Amino acid sequence: MILLLLNLLLLCLASWGLYRRWRHTPVASFFWPGLILKILSGWALLALYLYYYGYGDILGYHTGASEMAALFREQPAEYFSQLRGMNFLYVPHEFHGYARVHHLIKLISPVYILSGSNMWVASAWLSFLSFVGLYWLALRLSYQFPGSSLAAVAAFIFWPSMLLWSGSITKEALVVPGIAALVAATLPYITGKGRSTILQWLIALFGAWIVWRIKYYFALPLFALLIGMVLAAYAARFKLSRPLVLIISVAGLLLAGLLLSQLHANLYPERLLGVLVENYRAMSDLSDDDLQLRFRELQPSVWSVLYYTPKALAGGLLMPLPLVPLKIELLPLMAGAENLLILVLLIGAFYKLYRLPRHNIPLPALGLVVYVVVLAVAMAIASPNFGSLLRYRTAYLPFAVFLLLYWLFPLRWNPGNRS
Repeated sequence: MILLLLNLLLLCLASWGLYRRWRHTPVASFFWPGLILKILSGWALLALYLYYYGYGDILGYHTGASEMAALFREQPAEYFSQLRGMNFLYVPHEFHGYARVHHLIKLISPVYILSGSNMWVASAWLSFLSFVGLYWLALRLSYQFPGSSLAAVAAFIFWPSMLLWSGSITKEALVVPGIAALVAATLPYITGKGRSTILQWLIALFGAWIVWRIKYYFALPLFALLIGMVLAAYAARFKLSRPLVLIISVAGLLLAGLLLSQLHANLYPERLLGVLVENYRAMSDLSDDDLQLRFRELQPSVWSVLYYTPKALAGGLLMPLPLVPLKIELLPLMAGAENLLILVLLIGAFYKLYRLPRHNIPLPALGLVVYVVVLAVAMAIASPNFGSLLRYRTAYLPFAVFLLLYWLFPLRWNPGNRS
């Protein structure tokens, strides 16, 4: 009981300290509702796996992290020895993600030590950390893009799938705020407004490392795109023509992607399509026909992947849709309702784009579209099962939602003091 009260006190103090720092910012009024909903949603996801399904990754992570916490209490020297054994970049003998799971368990073990291996307290802490990263990104977006405050808050804090799938004892509870922190720190160098502090860069780089070690396939397009966008921003300062800026951006993106692909065997250009197809076939064999995307003739070739790209893009953004519920399950139906809303937003966005006179789309928006399209297609093919796809979408869906909402409903921006 004392440990529980101590954790509650620490969580409240940490929350209050962040709120005091951000209380004069444009999105401050959403801090407490967003945090409370985030923690409650994390508990709801935990309860779903614990009492409804009775099994799942969450429970496996809990068991592993509890064992690490017990090791700390009984053999602290061995515990720190295992932490020192965490590999910085890549281990050639990683198979089927098992090493990455062990890496995740080691990363969340301090939370379990603090919480006394109480899964509900650990879930609250991890949801809190996820919320902080996403809130920081929403705050940064509200400063960098006038009129985007409501769109940023809706997409990154209150969007239902983000509330449910990017918190609690999940990989996404670390990966998604890692993505958010890196984007938040880089944004000023893309827009030319302000800069990030050394502390903010340290947090962002730690987040980038977490993304790489746990879900490297998110890291490659993200890192390459950010490098390309920063290069484009610096090129634009020299008053270069827009086509030349685009060429510099694309060249930087491709070069960065090629260099980064050498850091992991599954990302080698000659292996990438084969890995995608292998993952698709493995996941497809394990999934019900009613709860997955089907690419029946998919082959590890450029033309085959391009042929299925429109279907994969639609699936990565909009499936499942509850139009013909062949198999009624809670999570697919909830996701289907959300996807219908996304479909309405997409239709509205294309209609608005069609009605407006021809104009140049801002480079940050183009970069965002590229990131969303690449990950949506890749994740839909590599993980066609709706259940896993719903989790993977947290890496790119909020950016798509932000872009749609900001395009359709730009609102006034009230400047604050801190970001």
